[in-house]
Order: sequence, then C-alpha cells, then structure tokens
Amino acid sequence: MEQLRIGVIGTGRMGQAHLERLCTAATGCRVTAVSASRHGEETAAAFGVPLVLSPEALIDSPETDAVLVTSPGESHAALTAITPNCGNCLPRVDWAAR
Repeated sequence: MEQLRIGVIGTGRMGQAHLERLCTAATGCRVTAVSASRHGEETAAAFGVPLVLSPEALIDSPETDAVLVTSPGESHAALTAITPNCGNCLPRVDWAAR
C-alpha cells in the first residue's frame, strides 16, 4: 500500500501538534515537507522533513498528495481556498460544514 504524502502549511502550536502525530503515530502516511513563515527551519529540522519556502510551492509539489493547513486564522482561509486548485491534491474537506 502506498503512503499518502502530506505537506503541512504552518508550524505554530497546531502545526507542531499535527506534525508530532503524523510523524510518530500515524500509519499509511508521511510528511513530505512543511512551509512556514515562522519557526519553519527549526520545525522542519526537528521532524526531519524539508522546508519549502512558499505555501504555493508546497501545494504544487509533485511530492504532495494532500495538504494540511494549520496556519493562523488571518492566512488560513486564503491558503485553504487555493488548495483545491492543486492538480495533484485530494479534494478539500470542509470540516466546519459537518
């Protein structure tokens, strides 16, 4: 079975919590890269994944099957809005509507 390749945008408190779970407890997936404006280098090094300099580059990466947006509220909506345009990403799930 192939692993789902996940890119994570945002490495603040929520991003680090998700990275911890994805890198240590999750099965069937792996984190391929992170993108963040703050704490990016430290977090990428701590979890042993590459840092991608822009969210758009992470979203468009052929190494990314899905994107987890954990950025702060002021950028979250805009980043979530562009992820469905990614030709290689899974459809966005709107958890708020559930």
